[in-house]
Amino acid sequence: MALAAFEVVYDVSSDWSQILVPIVLTSGWLVGLVGVPQVLWSWSEQGRHRLFALVWLAGWAVVGGVGFGNVWYQHVHCIRELKSGDYLVAEAPITYFRPEIGKASEKFTVGGETFEYYSANLGAGGMRYTGGVSGPLHVGAYVRVAYGRDRRILRLEIRQPDR
Repeated sequence: MALAAFEVVYDVSSDWSQILVPIVLTSGWLVGLVGVPQVLWSWSEQGRHRLFALVWLAGWAVVGGVGFGNVWYQHVHCIRELKSGDYLVAEAPITYFRPEIGKASEKFTVGGETFEYYSANLGAGGMRYTGGVSGPLHVGAYVRVAYGRDRRILRLEIRQPDR
């Protein structure tokens, strides 16, 4: 009897669905960095304060630059970690699973290793969501998790049941 093959549920190097949100948000930040100052500057020519435009621009650039810079840095770091092979692996049936419902993070345990993540946490890098209650994870599912030393999930595979 042959073992069933693993199906990749998440791979940080090829999952564009979870990187789409940072792409859209970064694009909005760039529009705000270029377009909004032009509007504010034109208002300042009509008697409004140019100082407000400059302070707003500086704040927007610093806060957005640090925030989105971190999101991209973490994503690239996870890809490098996976591609270099510098990660740990846990492979076993899931013994505990709590789906993400509301503001509670998703959490599961495999081979004594517990993983926790939250879909709204863009800055953490790695896997953020598997589908909650309707997703593929459940107690008893046999999975293989590739994760970094900081416990971020880089790749998640699930063994499909024999047919």
